[in-house]
Amino acid sequence: MKKLLIIVLLVANAVNAQAPKYYGNGYTIIESDTRTAGTDLNVMVYKSIKAKTVKDGLLELLKGSGWQLADRVNADPDIVRLYRQNYPDYKRTLNPIKLSDALQYIAGDAWDLVVDPVNKLVSFQLSNNYRCFTLKEATCEQ
Repeated sequence: MKKLLIIVLLVANAVNAQAPKYYGNGYTIIESDTRTAGTDLNVMVYKSIKAKTVKDGLLELLKGSGWQLADRVNADPDIVRLYRQNYPDYKRTLNPIKLSDALQYIAGDAWDLVVDPVNKLVSFQLSNNYRCFTLKEATCEQ
């Protein structure tokens, strides 16, 4: 009998852990496991980008999404290196792809997506693997 009671309690706890918590009249608190799970960064986008620079392309992608690019003063000091690049022709058609994946795809492997979910801002920081490279040569010690 004790084993059955313990199993019933364990199952009840598991069900309660997965159920949403209700707060007040009609409000629900939904707890998620990951930072962007259930956010509008996971929305699928279907866009054709016509921009000339990467910055303009990112702005075009974010238009209407509710998200904005963070100001340069709040971003990685090297962000200008990304923003001023010509937008690649082979990345003009984005569909279907999650918004977060599209942002990362446009920026490329050298850049990590940085998200401020409270203020709905996105930016990029230069990945540590690429931080020591300049246009002329590698400047970091090996």
